[in-house]
Amino acid sequence: TSADLFKTGFDLLVSVTLFVGRFDMRMMQ
Repeated sequence: TSADLFKTGFDLLVSVTLFVGRFDMRMMQ
């Protein structure tokens, strides 16, 4: 369903955001 697709996309977006945020913090140190 479209709801499942939206949830999957949201979970993926959160994972990417956390990964990028962690990578940026590591680069700044």
